[in-house]
Amino acid sequence: MIAITHPLKRCRGFTLIEILVVLVIASIIATFATVAVTGPMHNRRIAMTTERLQMLLAFAKQQAILQSTVLGVSFNTKGYTFYQYQGSSPFNPQRPPQWVKLKTDPILGFQSKPSAINITYQPSSNDPSEPTIIFYDSAEQTPFFINVTTQRSKKILQLQGRRNGTITLNQLEKSP
Repeated sequence: MIAITHPLKRCRGFTLIEILVVLVIASIIATFATVAVTGPMHNRRIAMTTERLQMLLAFAKQQAILQSTVLGVSFNTKGYTFYQYQGSSPFNPQRPPQWVKLKTDPILGFQSKPSAINITYQPSSNDPSEPTIIFYDSAEQTPFFINVTTQRSKKILQLQGRRNGTITLNQLEKSP
């Protein structure tokens, strides 16, 4: 038996208008999905960077106490660097006191920051060869404020260091 098809029935495809409507709807959904995902990603990146910095500062403070030395940290646009103070000693009284970078230390060596992250700090040192924050072997430290944020985020995480050695994390909102 042979099937006979009607000559007026033909296969219909999608028209150009239908395809364009579907593409516009898909692009709108993709835009909302991207905005919904990148907002929390920026906030998470800020949180991770701030928590890492807070832990490194606490570690530097502990190392200053344990090693009976003075450690410091300074910030620049690429990241932050830890230093150790080396003053004159009874064995070498002619050596001038100086801050030495901890280049070879696997934990307290130079720490780069993600490029999208902005770190601002107070007080800022007038002398670039001196650290901004100093940790003493007596568990004291110089008071400081460090703000961590991105251009897109409305959130600012602030680390506040007090003279008594405490470091607290505060969440702030950017002013419009």
